[in-house]
Amino acid sequence: MPRFTLGLLGTFETRASSRLIPLRLPAKAVALLAILAVRPGQPHSRHKLAGLLWPNVTSDQAHHSLRQALMSLRRTLSASDWPAVIVAEGDTLAFDSTDVEVDVDTFEKCLSEGDWDALTRAVTLYRGDFLEGFALEEPSFEEWSVGERERLRELAVEALARLLQHYQQRSSEAGAAIQIALRLLRLDRTQEVVHRTLIRLYARQGRRAEALRQYRRCVSTLREDLGVDPEPETVRLHHEIKRLPPAQPGLPERAAADQSAAGPTS
Repeated sequence: MPRFTLGLLGTFETRASSRLIPLRLPAKAVALLAILAVRPGQPHSRHKLAGLLWPNVTSDQAHHSLRQALMSLRRTLSASDWPAVIVAEGDTLAFDSTDVEVDVDTFEKCLSEGDWDALTRAVTLYRGDFLEGFALEEPSFEEWSVGERERLRELAVEALARLLQHYQQRSSEAGAAIQIALRLLRLDRTQEVVHRTLIRLYARQGRRAEALRQYRRCVSTLREDLGVDPEPETVRLHHEIKRLPPAQPGLPERAAADQSAAGPTS
């Protein structure tokens, strides 16, 4: 039997045996599927779903539209040989993940395990922000999706920060630490402590020019996004890097200062 996966982290995608299976679904059907799939097995009342997706019509019209979206969703999934994932019980709907892996669910389970392999898998699953590029012109749904997006992004930042702390303490893993730091800055480019960590990692590898370039990036970002100058520690680090001979590793380690990279900054 094919292994089905539903991707909500990053752009919406559906796969069977790792092969992308595009589903032609109306936007409201995609939204309905996402709401149900974020927490597999959790029942959602039809009344709540109808109000979330069709807030500006009468209750009867909203429930009618919900039935139509549900029919469209089931029909499309069936035509694509997907298992029946929508379970209706009384006045509730739920997502059955028995035969389908939902990346959000797996992501959160990996984080709860907490070991390094599970954390690595979690950040690999985080292809991008929740429902990236998907928009629905319904304020109630947008409020819900933004809340989920921020919650999941914060979890990804925390996981990456833990991995960064883990890898930067190993001289043989500097390359991996650099990649993690770069991912962290893509999620939140204002984290000055991560900029400092990345500068140190470049210096540790003898990549003086890249360390100096990263400092300039840090200064520019802080001024553009926050209207502040870098902290004295970052400026001192810059002076240390400038004194290094080109292409010669050997920046003094400051492990204690880098420990703060273990969590997102405010």
